[in-house]
Amino acid sequence: MYTSIKIFKSSIKCFMLILFALNTQLLMAQSIDEKLAKEQLTASSTSLYLTMRDGVRIAVDVHLPTSYKKGDKLPVLLYQTIYQRSSRVPLVKNPDIAKASDWKASPKLDHKESSPIEFLALNNGYVVIKTDVRGTGASFGHRNSPLPLEEIQDTSDILDWITEQPWSNGNVGAYGISYTGMTAGMAATVQHPALKAIVLGWSAIYDEYKSAMQPFGFVQPGVVCQWSDLLTALWSNDYKKAGKGIMPVDGDENSILLKQAIKEHQRNESVCDLLTPLVYSDDKIGKDKLSVQTFSQRDSKKEIEASGVAMLSLASWYDTGAVDAHFVRMQHFSNEQKIFLTGGQHGARSHASPYTVSDKVIPPIPSGDVTWGKAITFFDYYLKGLKNDYPSWPKVTYWNLGEEAFKTSDAWPIENTKNSRFYFDKQQALTSKRPNYVQESDRYQVDFSSTTGRNSRWWSGIGYPMLNLNARQEEDKKLLTYTSEPLTEDMQITGWPVISLTVSSTHSDGAFIAYLEDIDEQGNSIYVNEGGLRAIHRKVITNPVAALAHLPYHSFKKEDAQPLVPNKVSEIKFEMIPTSVKIAKGHRIRIAIAGADKDNFVRIPSQGQPTIKVYRGGDKPSYVDFPVVSKTTQLD
Repeated sequence: MYTSIKIFKSSIKCFMLILFALNTQLLMAQSIDEKLAKEQLTASSTSLYLTMRDGVRIAVDVHLPTSYKKGDKLPVLLYQTIYQRSSRVPLVKNPDIAKASDWKASPKLDHKESSPIEFLALNNGYVVIKTDVRGTGASFGHRNSPLPLEEIQDTSDILDWITEQPWSNGNVGAYGISYTGMTAGMAATVQHPALKAIVLGWSAIYDEYKSAMQPFGFVQPGVVCQWSDLLTALWSNDYKKAGKGIMPVDGDENSILLKQAIKEHQRNESVCDLLTPLVYSDDKIGKDKLSVQTFSQRDSKKEIEASGVAMLSLASWYDTGAVDAHFVRMQHFSNEQKIFLTGGQHGARSHASPYTVSDKVIPPIPSGDVTWGKAITFFDYYLKGLKNDYPSWPKVTYWNLGEEAFKTSDAWPIENTKNSRFYFDKQQALTSKRPNYVQESDRYQVDFSSTTGRNSRWWSGIGYPMLNLNARQEEDKKLLTYTSEPLTEDMQITGWPVISLTVSSTHSDGAFIAYLEDIDEQGNSIYVNEGGLRAIHRKVITNPVAALAHLPYHSFKKEDAQPLVPNKVSEIKFEMIPTSVKIAKGHRIRIAIAGADKDNFVRIPSQGQPTIKVYRGGDKPSYVDFPVVSKTTQLD
């Protein structure tokens, strides 16, 4: 009897699981059908191969707005991706790549509420072109670099083809988010006359080493290798791991060309293998022996300025380390540039300010329609010649953390900003008064279990929401902290805080990380920002961006490496990631020093248990400089 009941319960459980799976598949199919129907109302789509100068064939999707009539001349937006320009999902358990009936076409346009750019563009009379970059998707070729030089040059060939099409008015804009923002950003280097404007969305392409690949000089093995695994699955058509398969180009009967392209992708080098050994910014990686700076805008200043391309940066304070790139580029390049910056995470998929967000995802502020509506206004001005309000926009529109509201400025750094210096003091205090005593030190043994978690700004780069950074007081117990007295008035910090640590260590290398935190009246430690530096990169040299000469600059090059001498006092000085925050009256400011972030960065050193001393008082006290906006300066 008991056995029969057990078997019956087991059968019911199996039945429920099957029912759940079938229901899930039905809902997914309905969702796909709804999205495809929406696309049919918006665009007429076709695909084809373009042959590049070296014979490599690139897969291209052409999306014409349904309002298009023969003879119309329309502006064009170009999007070049490593994530499949078009995809499909299997309808059977073991689909045959050559049998179209085994697959169902997936939506070709971006349907995320946080990034409605393609629907906005098509509904406003733009042609949208999406390509698989070489070595990916249905395109031929291979890649031995995170961003091959050949891929950048492909942009020129693609732009030539676009301008020859009967539906093109000869004006092209490029856009993208993250990697596709990289391809958009480097498109300016080819100096094609058709390319008039670029939207750089949440991309660190200005300096890929510092702001993306190796923030602070640290390897990000978890983020980089998980991203790499996804890319490998996408490029090899591993639909089980990738969640989707590659869509062949129109007319590719039995996917013969697709199979040939995928075979060529087998020569691709893994992004994980390319980036995890990286130590210096001039290290040569891959079979092509290129440095990361080869595909950074910083080293292409001359070409980008000569292009005359206007740039709109869409960014967020908690977008990995990328936010720095937008402000430095604005100071370094003469191109027309404006920045719209939210309090969100990478791609502004969700709001991220720890003043608002705790353990639940909150929709982006503002909505994707508002943020990407800015891009349409920008493109309308440059590609259609519309006389709209773009010229009157301030240089920078940014979210002010703590106040949780937008501010604007026509200058960056903000005018009437002055450094307010706080010193590390006895009893782990942070004080505006310089300590007046002989040099002393605080001893700290690095706790390698300390972390900002996998819902950090760094993991947001591959889609993780930023959560649980609104109450770090327990985590702070693992760190060396310095905390101020309650503020007697609000403090507005906007710009790059700078940390100067006078330290010694038992080891010749190490990670030095500083967190800026806001301690509220209840004792909650709210994460605001962070900065850091690998000790061997501590040499400060002249900043190549004259307007930012006040910030410590590190080349991260091998020739400038400066290991610590164990137990010898040295200075480690670095800027934090830029921020804008209003610390309220009655709150306290905390700087928390760490030597590790186990869920985000590689362990430095790989072995041993470093003990560091942070010195205060004397001739070279440790301190932090906050860029404080004067009360006389009106922030809109």
